[in-house]
Amino acid sequence: MKKIFTLFVASLFLGGASISAQSLFFVRDGQRMADNAEITITEVEDDGFGGLAMESGVHCENTSIFPVNATMSQTVVTAPQAGELSFCFGNCVIGNNDISLNFSVPVGVSSGNPHLSFLPEKGSYTQVKVIYKLYPESNTEESVTLTINYDYKDTQGINDDAISQRNVNVITAGGNTEFVYDFDKSANRRLAVYDVTGRVVYKTSLRNLSGSQSVGLSKGVYFYTIEEGRNLVETNKFIAR
Repeated sequence: MKKIFTLFVASLFLGGASISAQSLFFVRDGQRMADNAEITITEVEDDGFGGLAMESGVHCENTSIFPVNATMSQTVVTAPQAGELSFCFGNCVIGNNDISLNFSVPVGVSSGNPHLSFLPEKGSYTQVKVIYKLYPESNTEESVTLTINYDYKDTQGINDDAISQRNVNVITAGGNTEFVYDFDKSANRRLAVYDVTGRVVYKTSLRNLSGSQSVGLSKGVYFYTIEEGRNLVETNKFIAR
């Protein structure tokens, strides 16, 4: 009987050990990344709105059988000389500060989450070094760390096929964004504003040749478009501050 009880207690300890084993990992290109891995991103993409983006392609993997409440921190070791970091998990935080986000990581690989990227400025040269740390809220010792380097040179940029016509000036400060516009001829124009997920956050008609439209926006990256009838005549990216 004593031997059976001892085996039962031992099995409890083993079961507890398996439950507390590391369950959160960083994943890139379908491969699980080792703790303290370091990668360098040099590829730059057209974000489709006249700007540039350098995508890390990093996601999270939860190997347990339940969703895990986790914390992920961003520590900026080398801040960019030009451009801003984008740190998203559902909501996006734009900026070059040290921050942390709390979120629930579903079972399996969270495709699209987190969304880690750098938004460089055209015509610049900048190097960025960022450390990300991911751990379950229930046990901060079960953490995994990843270092991402972004190396951007303007010569790596793509051809700018975006519409060169600029009739809208975006002024943003203190949570208010103002679109100041001036056109040469009358037309049936519409202004639309999108967040980084493509969701429309504001839309209105521009009935005058010149004027302004003000809208309250949370801090983050947005895109605006100007349409004349069914034609897209202007689009650009901006950062609400």
